[in-house]
Amino acid sequence: MKMKKKSILSLLLLLVMVCTYAAVPNRSMAYANSKEQAVQSEPSNEEVVLFEGSATSSDWGQAVTLYSGSDFSKGDLTPQAQIAVTYEGLKAPVLSLQSWTHNDIWQNVFPSYTSDGVAYFSVPDMISAYEMAYGEGYSSHFQDLDAIYVSDAGADLVVTKVTITRKTIESNYYNQGDITKVTIKAFAQNTTNDWTWMSMDNMVNLVYQTNTVLNATNTSNVFSKVNSSANFGLQVSDDKLIAGEGSRLKFHIGTVIVKAEGYDDLVIDLNKEYNESYLAETVSWGLTGNNTMIILNNYLPTDEAEKTDYIHNITEVICDITLTDYEFIPAEVEGPEFPDDYTYPTTMRDISAMELVKELKVGWNLGNSLEANGGETNWGNPVTKRKMIDAIKSAGFSTLRIPVRWDEHYIDDNYTIDPEYLKRVETVVNYALINDMYAIINIHHNQLQTQANEKSKEKVLAELEAVWTQIANYFKDYGDKLIFEVLNEPRNGDDWVGNTSLYEIVNEYNAKALSAIRKTGGNNEKRLVMLPTYAASADYSKIIAMKVPDDEHVAVSLHAYTPYDFALNTAAGSQTTFGENDKKILDKLFKLIYETFVEKGIPVVLGEFAATNKDNLEDRVEYAYYYAQAAAHYEIPICWWDNGVFDTIGESLGIFNRRTLTFVYPEILQALMEGWSSEKEITDLDPDVLFSGTGTSSNWGQAVALQLGLDFVFEDFIEGLIIAAEYQSENPPELILQGQTEGVYWVKINPNKIETKDTTNIAYFTLSDMVEAYKNALADYDSYDTIFPTLASIYIGDTGVDLTVTKVYKTYINNFTLPSVELSTNNYYNTVSQTYTISSEQGDIDLSKLKIVYSAKGMSTAKHNVWCCYADLIEDNPFRYSQITDSINCHIDNAKLTITFDDSIICPENTGKVTLIIQFAKSDWSYYDTLSDPSLEIYYNGTLVK
Repeated sequence: MKMKKKSILSLLLLLVMVCTYAAVPNRSMAYANSKEQAVQSEPSNEEVVLFEGSATSSDWGQAVTLYSGSDFSKGDLTPQAQIAVTYEGLKAPVLSLQSWTHNDIWQNVFPSYTSDGVAYFSVPDMISAYEMAYGEGYSSHFQDLDAIYVSDAGADLVVTKVTITRKTIESNYYNQGDITKVTIKAFAQNTTNDWTWMSMDNMVNLVYQTNTVLNATNTSNVFSKVNSSANFGLQVSDDKLIAGEGSRLKFHIGTVIVKAEGYDDLVIDLNKEYNESYLAETVSWGLTGNNTMIILNNYLPTDEAEKTDYIHNITEVICDITLTDYEFIPAEVEGPEFPDDYTYPTTMRDISAMELVKELKVGWNLGNSLEANGGETNWGNPVTKRKMIDAIKSAGFSTLRIPVRWDEHYIDDNYTIDPEYLKRVETVVNYALINDMYAIINIHHNQLQTQANEKSKEKVLAELEAVWTQIANYFKDYGDKLIFEVLNEPRNGDDWVGNTSLYEIVNEYNAKALSAIRKTGGNNEKRLVMLPTYAASADYSKIIAMKVPDDEHVAVSLHAYTPYDFALNTAAGSQTTFGENDKKILDKLFKLIYETFVEKGIPVVLGEFAATNKDNLEDRVEYAYYYAQAAAHYEIPICWWDNGVFDTIGESLGIFNRRTLTFVYPEILQALMEGWSSEKEITDLDPDVLFSGTGTSSNWGQAVALQLGLDFVFEDFIEGLIIAAEYQSENPPELILQGQTEGVYWVKINPNKIETKDTTNIAYFTLSDMVEAYKNALADYDSYDTIFPTLASIYIGDTGVDLTVTKVYKTYINNFTLPSVELSTNNYYNTVSQTYTISSEQGDIDLSKLKIVYSAKGMSTAKHNVWCCYADLIEDNPFRYSQITDSINCHIDNAKLTITFDDSIICPENTGKVTLIIQFAKSDWSYYDTLSDPSLEIYYNGTLVK
């Protein structure tokens, strides 16, 4: 909707603002600069009582409610402050941060510590938790926060006092009337594609404690590149700050006027005070942490096209702002990170790879840092410093995995690494070693990581040899607490599935890198080297294709964000809970890894795992505990992948804030450490039972999902296999084979047989039916030389009606239907007459699945005359039978008689019997010699059963 073209109110307001600004003394910038070396006074601490009395709650209720603006000011919640709650109860209270203004946020924050009946809450912890919960559009501390509750943690709670200790802002840099280096400008920035930044002319320096007017004009169409994703608003920046310096400031914004060609003036009565704390740091794109973004999108047209058009046409932005308080915080003076006498450890102990790997225990990944393309800080994390790794060590981690990208630091076409970059990596390695931690370095995100293919192989082999020769030579004197991991998640482009030929190429890459490392000599002759599977995947098909070199000092490198739908799937509607079935999946995963490698003396390191934040902290905590406990049981060390991201959008796997040196999720940290230290009971399960419990589905859904490697393996597919499913439904279920290549994405098989026992139905699916269906679906089946090429999952699904499955298990054809065949043979000069008697003591026989092959010494290899004289089927008593002669096929080839049945004729269990008379003769009807040493082979459903 168009707005009025002109507004008298806005003109009057503009006049007042301009007059106010004109009255300000014209101070020179040099005056402010002359104070840069001013002596800083220590700000005083101030305790403010937010509540005093007696308030109670229980069962996750709220004892005390504090409203923003009346009970507390958001300006009090600075990073230097903390909230103290005096309480009585078995469990410490939690703070619940609520915004009904924005998305009904309800975010719990736990105490950073408790002492003598007082729970202390760190404001940085509160800031991190709230920012994470707020998500997209967050621009200032506690934006839209409406209330803080003091809540119990499930047990009775009595709260008697709530206070906040804060540091007062004491102006230590500017005097009233000084022109400051705090600036304001109007801007727009796209939030898609290249994140284009656009700002208007006439940035204004604020005058201290004096009303200042921004009158920004758009004289050169600066917003021409704005798209519908753009944020529009005001940016307040402290341009004095350089990296490491900080400031605390308060400013008030009154009215904002936005003029746009073709639209009425937009008058926004913001009337809002901001209390900000800045800490500047250098990142790849410049300086960050020194500004406040005031987003005004909510005042713009809601239609995306109209919003875009409006911003394109903005000509002027006017607002009044007053900087009321300012404190400059000089950069922390950091001493040397290493003592003068520090030398890296060189000891190589005489221990096995298995013994060494056991010491890695629980590790932490320095994710999204040295492997970030564009530089160490290009993915949002600060420059890594020793104090960060000191905090990681203090938290209980034993291992630091350091992902490293090298190819952006080549200085020539021979893959020569910049010596300065090698020094940088070495510095970070020593952050771990000085803390007596293990350090793992690798090749991570180099382009070769996605070039596991025949076309790129020769180039990658050369690069691997060149790069690892340099790295190994540089670190050859380092002791055994430095570990090399040759490559991160090697694969072919975005193909995470791969095939046997690609798996073999990864084996070649591993062998080449290992050889290059060993050739450098020194401590590298016995250094532990980690070798990945294809994509570092723990999938069954990948790990059985892994070729571990004959080397005493190697370990297998795996990643397992399992179960994926809970741990890493960020799609809308993905799994947010961690339940009993997920625990079973993890149990099976670790058992598979153990039996494939560890049990055979080959150590394994799980270099990456984590669970992304979906606002499901309790489930993530349970996951971390169970994962660590299971890993410890099988002596498989684990490293949590921390990418420094804490919100609920995308892969948010951070638990440690590298800026504040605090754990955003101390509960996950505690779960990891306690899980690793807790003994796990492992229950021996029946290896033939694939599923036991209750699985339901309807409307062509799947009640049970079985995964290759976790629930079944290729070795299960032996001759005579039958998969049985116990179920309740009006219709029998179907079995579905899901492969990972075209044609076999969804292969359906109907039951070969249905039985009813008491109130339970059992559907039987034979291996031969499964193979036949898979073979028919996959055009080039024979080229794979394996029974089920690319098979990943087996499902038991309904056929359109409600289905409940209680058990799925393996059985075998000799336990299912075993036809009994008796034979008598007589020679009549020039013919042979045979009588076959067929019956079953267990299970109905489908005669169409039966094949009889007879041979004996004396049978002629010449052409024969063969015919069925008579065949009948007695179903339950001698007076009820069927004549089935016309359904019999019989012929002799290569001196073997083969008998089959055309139709699906059922011979009932126990009561049924087939009498079959076959005669054969030579084609010339000449004398037939007496037969001896007869051989009878009985096949049922393609499987030899007798």
